[in-house]
Amino acid sequence: MKKIFLIFVIVVLSSLVLEFFLRLAGYKPWTTFQKEQQSLYAHNSLLGWKHKKGEYLKPSSENIDKANIFTYETKGNRSTGPKIKKYTKKIILIGGSFTQGEGVTDNKTYAYKIQEHYPDTKIYNFGQGGYGGIQSLLLLKEEVKEINQPNIIIYAFIEHHLQRNVARSEWLEVLLKGSKKNSKFKLSLPYGTIDKSNNLKIVPSISYLTLPLREFSSLITLLEKVYMKQITRHRKKEESLVFKKIISEMDKVAKKNKSKFFFVNLSLNNRNSDEVFKKISENTNIPYLDCRVPNFNEYKLSNDWHPNVLGHEYYKNCIVNFIEKKFKKNITN
Repeated sequence: MKKIFLIFVIVVLSSLVLEFFLRLAGYKPWTTFQKEQQSLYAHNSLLGWKHKKGEYLKPSSENIDKANIFTYETKGNRSTGPKIKKYTKKIILIGGSFTQGEGVTDNKTYAYKIQEHYPDTKIYNFGQGGYGGIQSLLLLKEEVKEINQPNIIIYAFIEHHLQRNVARSEWLEVLLKGSKKNSKFKLSLPYGTIDKSNNLKIVPSISYLTLPLREFSSLITLLEKVYMKQITRHRKKEESLVFKKIISEMDKVAKKNKSKFFFVNLSLNNRNSDEVFKKISENTNIPYLDCRVPNFNEYKLSNDWHPNVLGHEYYKNCIVNFIEKKFKKNITN
């Protein structure tokens, strides 16, 4: 009994000493980015989360005296303006927060601007904050069932989607830090991997490890990080192939619904090579559009990494010009 007690004391003291030196080295216990606040999202067992219907006000990152309006329709798609008549055409937009329009009010998103350019066409903006390609693919499969034969389907991505698609540990950590602190749902999301037959396999759910006392101990937070790094370390090498498979699956959905499909790069950083996306386009014969902005600082929000109003105008012009060249008959006839 004394021996067990001695071992216990040694473990506790060792942990306390290690905790002290970890904090001295700059390691901190777990903290979230957000506290309890109005949420635009609802838990979704298939997708992890999805926008919920309603009108919300979010503080502007560029003007503390203003708030951006976020309006979501029944399907969880962001509003692209009031319905004024029966639409003759339909376009589905899928993607992450750049498509959603994080940081700008409803009528400044590129989706809203495309709607204004094509008033007879219903633009379904299914951009969801934090989504990558896997969630976008699953959402598309669900929503296209009710949106009968959309004329065009567009997947808009940024390079970070490659990391999101395979649920790298860094991304899982960011998502958990940005989620509501006391939510009754533990944040989880589906991710993609490649099976033994070289096909895309979608794993239904993964979440970041959460151990007791994580908000009080740097040691526990570090153990979580090391564990998550270890179990996801092999995923980086699959990123490009998983992305290619996602694009191919989206194209299959489009063909099944007699729709045209293309994927568009909205990354703010145009210094990185997009050769991997060009090759995917060449190998699959699926159109790829490079809409990366020409100047990073000019086209992003001043206190954020998302595109500003100028960025959304650039995206709108880029996409509309491409549609006019490649798919005009699908949207104007």
